[in-house]
Amino acid sequence: MAEMPAGTAALADDRLTALTSFGRAFRRESHVLRERPEFLWQQLHNRPQWADTPRADRLTAERERRSRPGARPRIHRYSRLRESEALIRTLTGHTAWVRGCAVSPDGAWIVSASEDRTLKIWDVATGTERATFRGHGGPVNGCAVSPDGTWIVSASEDTTLRIWDAATGSERAALNRHTGRVYDCAMSPDGTWIVSASKDNTLRIWE
Repeated sequence: MAEMPAGTAALADDRLTALTSFGRAFRRESHVLRERPEFLWQQLHNRPQWADTPRADRLTAERERRSRPGARPRIHRYSRLRESEALIRTLTGHTAWVRGCAVSPDGAWIVSASEDRTLKIWDVATGTERATFRGHGGPVNGCAVSPDGTWIVSASEDTTLRIWDAATGSERAALNRHTGRVYDCAMSPDGTWIVSASKDNTLRIWE
């Protein structure tokens, strides 16, 4: 098998590095692009421009075209985004503060608890919203996932905990014994009991 010329191999490596960089930028901007796909070029130009080998250099011709008089306005950042380089993506969809979250045992999905009185299930691989659970009469402060990933418990300021079917979003049960807001909940490793923490100065263990 003939060896690839050194220059060709270097070019292939450079292209792969560029594609990886743009792919990472795309994932990080997916929450924006789902709502405003017309921002694709702008967002993918702004993120890679601080790379060690600036990937934005590959967009020089297009950047110049879009900077001419009469071109459509766009945002060009002159400062680096102030976030961790470890960021993969941002999930948006709640309409109020997100107060808690938990991860499924297989790592395939995330559940979030919000002040907007809902829980949401998110697909980890794509960042898309799978489902919204509604039923609480107040902000949802915490949540936990069963060890087998089939059900979820949530804690709310409506003084209840609720058990949800993770696959269907249907409510299995409401636990009503607290006399104050329930701020958090956790589950035993074997999934046989739940503990809740409340403003009524108590913790309660539930079967």
